Amino acid sequence: MQDTIFRFKKEATWKRLLRINRIIETTYHSFAQLLLKGIITRLPFSKFYFRPCYLNELYMALKLWEPYVRETLKALIKSRERVLFVDVGAHIGYYVTFVSDIAKDCFVVAIEPDDRNLRILKMNINANKNVLVYNFALGSNGFYYLHPKTNPLYTQTSKIPSKFKIPSMSLDTLYENLRKKIGNLGSYQVIVKIDVEGRELDIIRNGLKFLKEVRPCLIIESWPSSFDKLRAHLKRLKYRSYYLFKHYYLFVSETSKVNTQELTNLKNKHKLQ
Repeated sequence: MQDTIFRFKKEATWKRLLRINRIIETTYHSFAQLLLKGIITRLPFSKFYFRPCYLNELYMALKLWEPYVRETLKALIKSRERVLFVDVGAHIGYYVTFVSDIAKDCFVVAIEPDDRNLRILKMNINANKNVLVYNFALGSNGFYYLHPKTNPLYTQTSKIPSKFKIPSMSLDTLYENLRKKIGNLGSYQVIVKIDVEGRELDIIRNGLKFLKEVRPCLIIESWPSSFDKLRAHLKRLKYRSYYLFKHYYLFVSETSKVNTQELTNLKNKHKLQ
């Protein structure tokens, strides 16, 4: 069990919508892959580029994707003047652009190993000097293998061999690189979002120095098979876990810069179980 559990206040509604979405997604993709494949576009009056052949990217363009994560980011960032946001598994930049829009003063790091996503990601940041993009996997120093899926949202990286070998870096090495580029991270509120299709524990294990010295807030999509180990590992580092929705969790350090009022604001957006 988690230390404290926040329930997304519209959880019942979203569970119903997700069940309906499974039916819509199957039908949508059957036609979209034939009619819309290869198209990159944006909606009228929007700067966000996406591929309409993927339903999840259409939801992103409509700002309907994963509202529970968006609400959590808004609650954490609201009163902060300087934010460092690290998006591990940045995909096409949905959260990168969201944080850039809502944070007054921010520096964003986007990590995306799949070249198919990287092209759209770069279009969405449009040479923003405050966004640093890394085209590698995060985990341990060395390399991983990329296992592309039909929908690039679900691409995985692992040590299992494939024909796509990609460089990788540990969270601690990334930390050292960031200190060289932007200086002392102590002046930032640091938030890390991790969505890596099951490899989240690998990333955390190779980032102990970063976690101990910076004490970032962590928003992690954790697979059920690895959550207990992930939670136990972070608990030893004095992190508390908060359930958001689906497979997403918020981990907050007991010595985090997030103050009581900010957590109260977050509670108001969720139903405490």
